[in-house]
Amino acid sequence: MSPGNGQGGHHGQQAPYREGSPQGARPRVATVELASHLIREITYDPVTQILEIEHRLKGHRRYFDVPPAVVINLVTAPSPGWYYTQHIRDAFPRDDDGAHRHFSFPRLFSRGHHH
Repeated sequence: MSPGNGQGGHHGQQAPYREGSPQGARPRVATVELASHLIREITYDPVTQILEIEHRLKGHRRYFDVPPAVVINLVTAPSPGWYYTQHIRDAFPRDDDGAHRHFSFPRLFSRGHHH
């Protein structure tokens, strides 16, 4: 298991996880608060490709089979709410879970804003 398999590169983007991690390296689950009127925070697991979105007014939605590039685009978008409605909301299978969470990830990255 050599770390230099050629596919793991470093992006200049500020993301809490890496695309194309070398074999043996585990991408990390991350929770990120967003500066959005629609979305409070997201939690993403790049191994399972599950994206959980906590809406400010509508509870939680869990999306499945979401590629890391889509999550990077969401986090770095000038308007995360617009990006979500255009590229995620109706594009991936989801489980609406407004009442409770079935899993919890450690907070690894946060902007620290509370609205």
